[in-house]
Amino acid sequence: MKRFSLLIKLFMGNLLLVGIVITVGLIVSYRHLNTSYMRNNRTHQDRAAELARRYYQDLWPMSDARVHAAAGELLAGSAMRLTVIASDGRVLGDSIADPKSMTNHKTEDRPEVLAAVAGRNGSDTRLSKTTRVEYRYITRPVQQGETVVALVRLAMPVRAIAEDRALIRNALFWTTLATVGAAAMLALMMSWIWYAPLKQITETAEQLAAGNLEARAKVSGTDELARLAGTLNDMRSKLAGQIHAAETQQQQLSSVVDNLREGVIALDKTGHIVLVNRSAIDLLSLGSEDLTGSEFKSAIAAGGILDLYHELMSAGQCVDGQAHAPDDSGRMLEVHAARVASGAPGGIAVLLVLRDVTEIARAAAMKAEFVANASHELRTPLATIRAAAETLGDETSGDPQAVAKVAAILNRHITRLEQMTNDLLNLNLVEMPGAGPNLTDIPSAALVERIREEHADQAASKQIELLVSTAPEDHTFASDPTLLQLIVDNLLSNALKFTPTGGKVTCTLTGDSNSMTLTVTDTGCGIPAEIQDRVFERFFQAATSRSGDASVRGTGLGLAIVKHATDRLGGRVALSSGDGEGTTVTVTLPLARRTA
Repeated sequence: MKRFSLLIKLFMGNLLLVGIVITVGLIVSYRHLNTSYMRNNRTHQDRAAELARRYYQDLWPMSDARVHAAAGELLAGSAMRLTVIASDGRVLGDSIADPKSMTNHKTEDRPEVLAAVAGRNGSDTRLSKTTRVEYRYITRPVQQGETVVALVRLAMPVRAIAEDRALIRNALFWTTLATVGAAAMLALMMSWIWYAPLKQITETAEQLAAGNLEARAKVSGTDELARLAGTLNDMRSKLAGQIHAAETQQQQLSSVVDNLREGVIALDKTGHIVLVNRSAIDLLSLGSEDLTGSEFKSAIAAGGILDLYHELMSAGQCVDGQAHAPDDSGRMLEVHAARVASGAPGGIAVLLVLRDVTEIARAAAMKAEFVANASHELRTPLATIRAAAETLGDETSGDPQAVAKVAAILNRHITRLEQMTNDLLNLNLVEMPGAGPNLTDIPSAALVERIREEHADQAASKQIELLVSTAPEDHTFASDPTLLQLIVDNLLSNALKFTPTGGKVTCTLTGDSNSMTLTVTDTGCGIPAEIQDRVFERFFQAATSRSGDASVRGTGLGLAIVKHATDRLGGRVALSSGDGEGTTVTVTLPLARRTA
């Protein structure tokens, strides 16, 4: 079948446009006629009200009966209603109702009456309280000189106005309906000629826009629509290839960014988040909400990072710095912020890379503190040993007591150095990475007996009462004997060392099917509350310990060894103390309990 050219199809389409123009013309005509009718109706009501006003004003004063009778005579056979009201609000006459049955009309809900009483023309539209019919009211004042003696109110039923408008509307409606019917027949003819192929091309384009790249236009022929369909199919093929390549690149980039250990945040020119990876969300504790499109300043709570961002935006192409994480973890973040070339609106303009350097900073601080503490702890015994050695070399009198005194000094400080060396070795043992606990069955009775034997002499030398007990009396549990011995020995050594003569140290070992708890309580000097969170640090000692009697000074490593040994065993350690009130240390270790 020969197809008509697109020019002929467009010509036939103009016929449809004619139908639309006719319909629009009819609508405009209706609006014009309706407006004209409403204007004429209002003018007619205004003129009738003015005639009534002049009539009463020329004949005033009049009796109430004459006023009422004249109201009925003036509007005989009319749909309008005339009411004459005195200036004080009394109804003097009405064309359809008995004035005696009507209330005073000088009220707030009758604004047209109040306006006429004030000497102005008034109007209002509302439901009549007397007839229960909706009216459009118009009032005119009746004056004698400058005094308003009465007013006339002419009311037009809104229903009558609506009925007249309905006649116009119905006439135009049927005319429009006939015109629309003719236009519909014309549209039906047009669809047979060109609507179907054009609709098919449009639906194909919509499917392509929605992402369905399998859709193809199937219009055949040689006219312009067929060429359009072929071009659309070619574009689909090229677009599918480009989208596939872009999706592959995006997936690869997303995989790389999501698996980076560093946090990455990309912003556009307006400071809104374009991209944020999982590492950045974890480092900044941003939660699980999708932050894409959020304002960076509102989403990020870390003030240090915002300061670096503002510094970058105010000057420079690249800014490096450090900031604390917004949570209470105390983590330190290294931030690299840089501007990047931004193309289209919404593209990446600022790139922030976050790296958790908490462990690096902590290791550096720990290293510096370790060197300072180790130097401090080693300097005193080494200086003493040097002085003792020089004294021993200068001793020529052969006095045995002097030699014995110097030897005692040497022995005491060499013992301190040996203790520090052993503590450092033990600390290295419990901190050794990758080494798990070597579990062995340990009888509780044997452990209690060993505690009594190894620490009895230290307790007796200071006349301290040492109480060691276990509950239940005889049970066997699995733990690492080396790590457990380090925990017990360091806790009891500290308790005995810092408990004054005549005090008491209690060691209690309890257990159940899930855990073993070791509690050591002393009646010593106690630990002030403000330093209790630091006692498990390496080389940390209270001021009284550093400046007190050298015989009771420790190395500051005992509780650090306890903490790390407990961590190696998967347990937890807690400390309760008060200045001058003694100290209680509780170590809870998970274990596989076995019955002896």
